[in-house]
Amino acid sequence: MNNLKSRPYFRHFVVEVECSFEEANSLKWIEEKANLLINKLGIRTLKKIEHLFKPQGISQIYIISSSHMAIHTWPENNYIHIELLTCSTNHQFDKFKDSVNEVFQNFKYHITELKY
Repeated sequence: MNNLKSRPYFRHFVVEVECSFEEANSLKWIEEKANLLINKLGIRTLKKIEHLFKPQGISQIYIISSSHMAIHTWPENNYIHIELLTCSTNHQFDKFKDSVNEVFQNFKYHITELKY
């Protein structure tokens, strides 16, 4: 698989955030954080899909002009998982880590950029 000659350009980021049960289970709070991140990166959202799990948990998928951003929460684990995949060569994504830091500055979080 490492020798794919036709692989397109893309960047793949994963953010893991530690937060409270209430934050991870609040659609309003998750949307506020997602919108802050989207705005800081200058991302154009084409469509948003969300699902609220019972008894708790949220999944949101943002179809963006350059691919997608997905957010999944596990309130019982005080955990949010954010994934951003972009095929854009725009340098705005060079500042992804700075943008996450601004949005989640008061939280413990970990950012990984996956390399293929």
